[in-house]
Amino acid sequence: MKQFIRMLTVAIVIASFLAGCSSPTAPKALTGPALKVMIGTAASYPPFESVDVNSKQMVGFDLDLMKAIAAAANLDVQFTNTGYEQVLTAVGECQGMDAAISAIPVSADLKQKMSFSTPYYAFGQVVVVQKGNININGKDSLSGKNVGVQKNSTAAAEAGKISGIHIQPYDVYTIAIGDLINGNVDAVITDKITAMSYVIQPTNNLKIAGNEFASENYAIAVCSKNAPLLARINDGLAAVKATGDLDKLIKKWLAMPMIE
Repeated sequence: MKQFIRMLTVAIVIASFLAGCSSPTAPKALTGPALKVMIGTAASYPPFESVDVNSKQMVGFDLDLMKAIAAAANLDVQFTNTGYEQVLTAVGECQGMDAAISAIPVSADLKQKMSFSTPYYAFGQVVVVQKGNININGKDSLSGKNVGVQKNSTAAAEAGKISGIHIQPYDVYTIAIGDLINGNVDAVITDKITAMSYVIQPTNNLKIAGNEFASENYAIAVCSKNAPLLARINDGLAAVKATGDLDKLIKKWLAMPMIE
């Protein structure tokens, strides 16, 4: 009997060991109350984020993406709409906003002030002009021209590299595009997706001049003191990518026909 008990004990120990080593432990699902997070955005940058004229609600690619990430990472997100510079300041100083999603480019300068998630989209800048403009055919023909850019953006940084350019800074791109339509500036530099959202509207009478340049990554900015939140956002983003939901959102919001 003692021999049988010893054999049974050994068998149980071996079985337990094999069960523990048979496969990696799956990550535990996040349960319990969702973590409340304040997310900043500047809703004047369609199709990434803007205010719908009918519902008066914020809509856009970034907002849908953040909601999907929140569902995957058990986050209770609340959005606050303010100016782009205010968003960067708030997240950089960890005051009033835990994170931000607002087509924010990952730059060396911003990385010194805040943390960034894994990038979720990449593209370049373009020059937008009126359709009747035959003098501007890309960034190399902007010298001596009045060019609108959004403050503290990649477009502003790229415009600063062009010799002889007259930069007109704006708080939001909607005003810059309005001035371009009305002939108050000669061109506007912005990312290609944003440019397409304006160019595709026939009444704007705009076109993209020249080729795309200065490729960049967009990512979610997070207070640098909140590493746990950054980890949860990255986990949520990875899940959204794995399920194919990110591709669906890109197709819904960012897949626009090419304009010659």
